[in-house]
Amino acid sequence: MSCGQTRAELVGFHFGEVAADVRARVEAHLSSCPACLAEFWALKRSLETQADEPLPSVESFRALRGAVAEELGVAASPWRWWQRPVVLGFATACVALAVVTVQALERRQVVAPLGLRR
Repeated sequence: MSCGQTRAELVGFHFGEVAADVRARVEAHLSSCPACLAEFWALKRSLETQADEPLPSVESFRALRGAVAEELGVAASPWRWWQRPVVLGFATACVALAVVTVQALERRQVVAPLGLRR
């Protein structure tokens, strides 16, 4: 496959819209031609990082997330606003209780058993 033929197929190759035989020939050419490979990477970078494209809306992101969760068979319920502080507060309380317990045990005066006293 020549460089011109390969360059004509790069967009379709990127999006997976070429036939299997064409894909194999483009891959073979890209592995042996640094100039075409550089052009493919430049094309890929420009397609994937277009700054003038609007970002997806929050609603579409949530819909996509729900559809993926449904497809995977997992619960799509996100954390509620009140659950995060509760979990954080519970974890903080557990750590504080552990610190207080360790300090109380360290301060406790150790007395030898009666049989071991002199």
